[in-house]
Order: sequence, then structure tokens, then C-alpha cells
Amino acid sequence: MDSDPGFQRHRLIVDHFTAFAAGDAGAEAIDALLAAERSHRMLMLYALLRSARERPGATGRLPSVDHAWTLLVRSHQQAPEAVESLLLTPQVGRWCAHVLRRLHGAAPATPAPLWAEVGYLHALAAAAATLAGLDFHMSIPVYGELAVLPSLGGASMPPRGKTLWGIARARRAAGPTTVRVDAHVVELPPNPRDDAPGWQSVRRLRAQARARSIDIAFDDLDPYRALQVPTLAQRCPPAAVDRWRELFDEAWSLLNEEQPAAAETLARGLKEIVPVYQGERFRVYSASGADAFGSALASQPGTASELAVTLIHEFQHIKLNGLQRLVDLCDGDAGPEPLYAPWRDDPRPAKGLLQGVYAFSGVTCFWRERRTRLSGPEADLAQYEFALWRRQTLSALRILQERPELTDYGRHLVDTLSQRLASWQTEPVPANVLSAAEAAAVDHRISWRLWHLRPDRELVAELARAWSRGQAVPLPLTSVEQSRVVSDPRAQWLDTRAVLARLQLVDPVEFRRLRADPNPGQQVSGAVPADLDYVSGDLEEAGERYEAALVERPDSPPHLAGLAMCLHGTGDSDHILLHRPELVRAVRQAILSEAGKTPSVRELALWLGPALRPDAG
Repeated sequence: MDSDPGFQRHRLIVDHFTAFAAGDAGAEAIDALLAAERSHRMLMLYALLRSARERPGATGRLPSVDHAWTLLVRSHQQAPEAVESLLLTPQVGRWCAHVLRRLHGAAPATPAPLWAEVGYLHALAAAAATLAGLDFHMSIPVYGELAVLPSLGGASMPPRGKTLWGIARARRAAGPTTVRVDAHVVELPPNPRDDAPGWQSVRRLRAQARARSIDIAFDDLDPYRALQVPTLAQRCPPAAVDRWRELFDEAWSLLNEEQPAAAETLARGLKEIVPVYQGERFRVYSASGADAFGSALASQPGTASELAVTLIHEFQHIKLNGLQRLVDLCDGDAGPEPLYAPWRDDPRPAKGLLQGVYAFSGVTCFWRERRTRLSGPEADLAQYEFALWRRQTLSALRILQERPELTDYGRHLVDTLSQRLASWQTEPVPANVLSAAEAAAVDHRISWRLWHLRPDRELVAELARAWSRGQAVPLPLTSVEQSRVVSDPRAQWLDTRAVLARLQLVDPVEFRRLRADPNPGQQVSGAVPADLDYVSGDLEEAGERYEAALVERPDSPPHLAGLAMCLHGTGDSDHILLHRPELVRAVRQAILSEAGKTPSVRELALWLGPALRPDAG
């Protein structure tokens, strides 16, 4: 490591790409991604160094970037393995990418001054010197009330009033590292990964099962741990950390027992979990980013199974991001319009949908194996997840197979995954569970169409006028072009009835309690009493409630979708609300604008329906 990283050419051998495409990449393939990531990281550091040198005042009152870089190089010479590990932490990649964008005017707005962001390099150098046991002195940024040494922890600093950003002085002189602001001094413990007075270490999650161990960071301190940067530290309470450790240990045992190949690659490439806000039951939030190889953000799940499948899901994203460092899978992000993703509330570009199918192919594989090892309600839930995600993933793969954005490599990956998912479609699932999963898939599609598809305006206006005049539908709607995608940022909770179906399967007592609650949305966001009636099978009561709600809220996609699902439950598969719900919504709104009142949904749908084939649109 020096001031010029040089260049190394990386190649992905055919066997490794084939394994990635099939979802079976092993440890050697992960090592190839890590090697490429290391080179990419060094190139980013070098580019940042050059860009900061050319930017007057980039370091403010901190020393120059060359001063920090020199200490980093010295530390690498003294302790190459420890410093290499430090440089490959996900936060360093996320920080590099963000600051490079900022230096080139392409980063989102942030309240942090430039010198504080560039100054993460100085904190990185101080952390490296601490790991290497070198004597040094270095000024470093303070974020909020914490002076962070990346991968090690943070020293608590005195408050500075309204100013979030300050400067501390890190120093080591034949003893422990200290961090000082004026007379306030924090001394790091002999092992800086331990806590000490004024020092909060980066916690670790460690587990071992079947002679395979894993040791990753549990980072709630670093300003570059999250997708939006910089982020102030938010320390997890000890009880929450204990629960995370318990779940992680159980999930690791589960993975090594049931998914040993996946566990092997996780042990090789997963670097950290970043805890985020608490999610709802069956709604674990998780995320990862292309700039932070090995990092998974996640809300605390309720069970070890949920954590295990979350790790599988995010590591699939991590692998695909790493693969795309070496192979172009898509020519670009944008096609003619964004696409339907059966697991998202919003439309996605082809590259985003590709990420989704790769992640959910891993999720489907997890539940396919998991369902065979359980009994009772937990088995029903696993069967439900398998049935739902095998259908949704294959549906999205078929959308991608038609996309021109895919390169030959991307098409090979999609075709390989499609063959795998297609072979699972006929595997037996209990009839009641299969029916619930299929209904959830239909429900999501209808809800998405209602939120994001817009029929032709002239057609809608013509239909509204014809209705108002008491005329028949003026043309065969089968000849009309498909609705266009217009993303609606208000769309959320498209999975509400699916969440309730999961609850009914695994915890019927809690489901009955929730059904008696007049405000179920306090526990399951987006839920209304009609949704509980629908999931219970009381379609008549649910339909009446949805229709009553649509009198007060004529433009409500969740209630329109719920009414459509009641029709689906009665076997009315040809109903226009199931195939062109956005047209019913748009015409109804146009009639309201023109006449000041709306027809009932059923009445309008009966008028439109005979002119439309089920597969139109």
C-alpha cells in the first residue's frame, strides 16, 4: 500500500459465474469478489486522495490528507493484515463513494461540512495506527458527541451546544491511545474492542455451529454505517443487544444445519449487521448497498428463522453487487418505464428488479428447505413463504426475460434462475396454504396497479361522459393500449393482507384478538377491520365494509384492492377489478369530477366489464 495503488486486472472464471447464476457460489467465488472489492476500494481511496488535494480547504483545520495518508501507509507496513481488514470494512467503502461524489458535486445534500467528511480519512489513519501499535498524533472529526475510530468504537466528547461537528486530538505515546478535547480526555482500553469509561466499542456478533464460526461487527456507532450519510450514533440498549446475540446464535445454528453452503459463504463475506429501527411482525426491514460490501442493515426480527432468511436475502444482494464489479449484467438502469416488482411498494428499473429476483431466489430456496423440517403452524408459515416467493420470483424473472437492457451475461443469469424456479412450481404445498399464497400474489399485483398505473386520459374522459349520459361503453376496450406506469410515492403497505394471512397461520389466537380490535392498524400498519374479515373468509362482510369505505374515500387503492380480492375469493376470475382495476378507479374519479357524485364500484364494473377481455392490459 502506497500513494499509487497500481492496477490489477481481475477475471471471473466461467465456473464461478455459472455458480453465481445458479445461486450456488462457494467460498472460492466469494474470495474472488473480495479480491476485486479490495482493488476497487484502493482505487477509490486513491481517487479521493487526489480529489481532496485539488480542493482548497477540503480538510479545514484538520491536517492535510497527505499527513493522514502517510500515517495510514506506516500503519499498513507495521500491521498489514489488521489494516487490510480495516480498509475492507463496509463503512470505508460507503464513505469513499459518498465523499467522492461530494467532491465532484454529485452527492445528495448533507449538513456535514466537507472537512468533517474528508476527515474520516484522519480517523481511519488513527484507528490503523492504534491497531498497529504505532505512536502518533492526529486531529480527527467529532460527530455529534462522539469521536469515532472506524471499526474500533467512539470516544464520548463534551457537548458543544448547537454545533454538531468538532475536532478532537487522538494520540498514542508509548501507552494507550487517548482522544482529547481541551481538558476532557478518554483513554482507550488495552483492547480497544472492549468498553471503558468514556469509550464505546463496536460490539461483535459471534457464533459457532458444526465447527464453523462467524464473527461480525454489530455497528451502531460509525457515521457511515447507514445508507444515508453521515448518521449520528444511536447506541442499542443492552437488552436489545442481548436479544440480537441470542437470535444470531440460533440463526447461525439453523443455517449450518439446513443451509450449510449458504453458511459457508456468509462466514466468508458477511462483515457486519447495522441495527435499524424496530420493524413490525413479519415486516423485517433490511437493506444493503453496492458501496458497502458485506454490510446488512436490519431491524430486529422476531425469530431466528426471520434473521436467517434476512441474512440470506441481504447476502444475495451483496454477492450480486460484487459480481457486477466484474461483469455487466444490465446495459443501463432505465428502460421505457419502471417495472413491477412483486415484493415492493414501488416500481423498479430493470437493474433493481434483477437485484430483487436474485435476493428472492435465495429466500425461496431457504423456505423450500426449511418447510421440510417443521411441523404445525410454523410448517404452514414456511410452506406459505415458499409458495408465495416461488411464484413471485418466477413472475419477475419472466418480466426480465423480455427486457432489452440485459446483457448476454445478465440474460444467462436470468434464464438460469428461471429454470431453477420453474422446476419448483409444481412441488406440493397444502391446499389451504397454497390458496392463501396465491391470493397474496394476486392482491399485491392489483394493489400495485391501482397505485402506479394510469389509463389513457382521453379514454377515461370518454368513458366518464358515456356513463354520465347513460350510454353503453363506446368502444371495445380490448383494443386500448396498456396503462402506463406513473410512480405514486404515497404507495405503502401493499402486503397488509399477506401479513394478516401469516398471522392467522402461525398465531390464530392473536389473529382473533386483532380481529376484535377496532383499530388493527396500530399493530399492523395499513390494516382495517375489513382486511381481517377478508382474511377470515367472511367475504360478504368484508365486501360491504370496503364498499362503505369507498363512499367516503372514493379514490382509496387499498379499499378498491380489498373489494377486488373479495370478488377473487368468490371465484369471479374474469372481473374487471382483477384485471384492469386502475381503469375502474380512474373512470370513477372522472365521473366524480364531472357529476359531483360517484357510482358504486360494482355498478361501474358491471358496465365496463363486458367490453373487456380478462387478459387485456
